[in-house]
Amino acid sequence: MRINYVQRIEAPRSQVTTTSNLVEYYQNRNADSRKKFAEEISQLNSLIPLDYMGSAEFEFGSVGDCLEKISRNRNNFVFFDFNMTGSPESRFPQTKKKLTAEKTVTVFGFCLEEHKFLIQDFFKLECIGSYMSHYKGGKDLVVSLKESSYIREGLFGKICRVWNSQKRIELLDSKIFGWLDIENLWFVSTIRSQRNDLARLLGVPHQSQESSVPAEVKAYLEPQT
Repeated sequence: MRINYVQRIEAPRSQVTTTSNLVEYYQNRNADSRKKFAEEISQLNSLIPLDYMGSAEFEFGSVGDCLEKISRNRNNFVFFDFNMTGSPESRFPQTKKKLTAEKTVTVFGFCLEEHKFLIQDFFKLECIGSYMSHYKGGKDLVVSLKESSYIREGLFGKICRVWNSQKRIELLDSKIFGWLDIENLWFVSTIRSQRNDLARLLGVPHQSQESSVPAEVKAYLEPQT
């Protein structure tokens, strides 16, 4: 598997409430079907807000094309989850131990069966060398990212300098909660319900579906006072 284009995904803006999905829409995908499924499309946009990538490869409907391919091949996908243990991304190594210890984060995804373990290897490598963009992860995995994935920052946060009156170094949470490979058709999120709701909207079958924003993310979604 060659990984080139990984779209960064932010936290859901709102809870998914529709009970229908977009399978029929992606079977046709024209102006008329877009009007018919306007509510579902709106909820899809709120479910997986796209982080700005700054490259043309992520523009002009490439994400929509990816979601259409997933929906059309929905019965070939499998669900998975795995744990990632690590520490925040930091360019101030002398402060890392003072601010936080290692933590374990569970990620939730769906993909084609043959990619499941390669995705886990990719995540591990991204957390080891978070500033690399071109490398090999064995004979079956080649990474040549057009834009950074920010996987380590998304999982464990980032230690950086805050330029306020005190100019102190702090541990900051990331706004990135998920990742979508627009070529290899896999999705991974630190939010179980984001994975489950996206799969349901695309028609990817699974035994149990959830539709809620977990408590630990609600603080991020609510406007600051």
